Amino acid sequence: MVLEKDKQYKGIIPPLVTPLESHEKLDTEKLGRLIEHIIAGGVSGLFILGTTGEAASLSLRMKKEVIQRSCRIINQRLLVLAGITTTSITDTLELAREAEENGADAVVVCAPYYFPITQNELCEYIKDLHEKIELPIFLYNMPSCTKTVFEIETLRKLTELPGIIGVKDSSADMDYFRRVLELKAVRPDWSVMIGPEMLLDEAVASGANGGITGGANIYPNLFARFFQSLEAKDAAASEYCKSLVAQMAENIYEPSYISGLKYALYEKNLCPDFIASPLLPADKIQRERIKKFLSENNEELSSIGCDYSAIEQNK
Repeated sequence: MVLEKDKQYKGIIPPLVTPLESHEKLDTEKLGRLIEHIIAGGVSGLFILGTTGEAASLSLRMKKEVIQRSCRIINQRLLVLAGITTTSITDTLELAREAEENGADAVVVCAPYYFPITQNELCEYIKDLHEKIELPIFLYNMPSCTKTVFEIETLRKLTELPGIIGVKDSSADMDYFRRVLELKAVRPDWSVMIGPEMLLDEAVASGANGGITGGANIYPNLFARFFQSLEAKDAAASEYCKSLVAQMAENIYEPSYISGLKYALYEKNLCPDFIASPLLPADKIQRERIKKFLSENNEELSSIGCDYSAIEQNK
């Protein structure tokens, strides 16, 4: 495994929504449109085939197509992290090869799900992948979905593997997150990223490298600006950005995060609102709330940029 030392996994790396026409068909036109929209917003990279991308609901064939087409569209303009978690290590390794062959920069691995596993089994599983995968590996702590936590002692053991380059934590447990950050004393090269958007400010203040935030599919500019203001310790700008992120969460993500995210992108003509089974599309109440929120706030949210203009006007 050859690690490229000049690559910095930091800033905002949105977990890409997967535009679907059906369970069997990717909407390739909307995929390109969505990726270009996100790149234009000033983010640092893209995480494809994560939770937000409905990876657990997609076929192996569909996942390969998402990797192929996304890497081709991005064309090395920013970092690409490819999710490869499956219930079969054979399929996981196949996706890792697909990611490598198509130019992804790193792969992302959750704890394998369905079977309850011990921390020793989890550690040995990751070591096995590390031996067989050429790309750098991000670990993804998502206990609400996998039912298994990467315990701190397990992560400490995995710091010994040079190809493990960081952690994305979506536990929403800041005490746990700070303990993960302490491992940077052993591996200062590790990138530690937060998942929950409303914790981005607290995470960056604690030493996080950035966020893998789903709302950046809709308004990548807002999240890029939010991160920049946090790095610059601009309290007024960061508080303003966080207030907008909170409004998005309240009006778009409830009661169904992925369904709401997809419907908001549908309203912006960036994605079909088809969602893979077993999840259901946003219901009428959620759709109407999202439409109202976007009609009243889209101009302001779209205007947030690196030049501070919209932020200055709203201080």
